Amino acid sequence: MCREVANSQLGCEPPSTASAADLFKTYDDTLRRLADQLAPERTVKCRLRPLCPWFDAEYRAVRRDCRRQERLHRRTRDAASKVAHVAA
Repeated sequence: MCREVANSQLGCEPPSTASAADLFKTYDDTLRRLADQLAPERTVKCRLRPLCPWFDAEYRAVRRDCRRQERLHRRTRDAASKVAHVAA
């Protein structure tokens, strides 16, 4: 990355007549071009899609709590955690 920046317009002496807006545009364009070149955009499929339209944050929280109770019961194996897990 350092080599690419040094070999780009940013590695050269800027013209003395360049305004601050021109310098910023050069900086922004060069870094965007290098970022696109070194880390191209790609499409990522999200695995966490909603199960159903009605499956909102409230239901997700209930399911998360139920699974937490189940993990606690499996770890401790005591009667109180079993009751809490079944009730959840």
